[in-house]
Amino acid sequence: MEKLLDGKYKLIIAGIPFLVMGIALNRALGEEGASRFIDTSLYLTYALMIVLAVGSLAFFVLKTIQDPKSAVRLGISVAVVVLVLIITWFTASTNVDEIDISIPFTVGEFQLVGAMTNTTWVLCALGAFAVIFFEAKKAITNG
Repeated sequence: MEKLLDGKYKLIIAGIPFLVMGIALNRALGEEGASRFIDTSLYLTYALMIVLAVGSLAFFVLKTIQDPKSAVRLGISVAVVVLVLIITWFTASTNVDEIDISIPFTVGEFQLVGAMTNTTWVLCALGAFAVIFFEAKKAITNG
């Protein structure tokens, strides 16, 4: 189990969704155009959110087994992801007037896609802030 959390294995695990996304988008762009692309992107978004949820829980359990004291930090990080998803769900737009009406999706599905997209942007911004903050903190403490 310790090797699963090694750096090179994390990189492999992180690269799998990008490989799947590349294959799916290549397939979508080659066939029926925009409609097929939207269908594939929607299902790919669902799949990536499920992978995020399952991966978060799996690493939470693995880390808790190895170091029970770290469960608090991991629990907080999972709670933050869920909280951000809930907040972005309620702030996602349900206005579909500008969108092609021939696309067979409901307003709720558009809101879910908007929430997942906004969650991605918020988590990227939080990650960038965390990197800058901790690098600055390390630079200040190390001189």
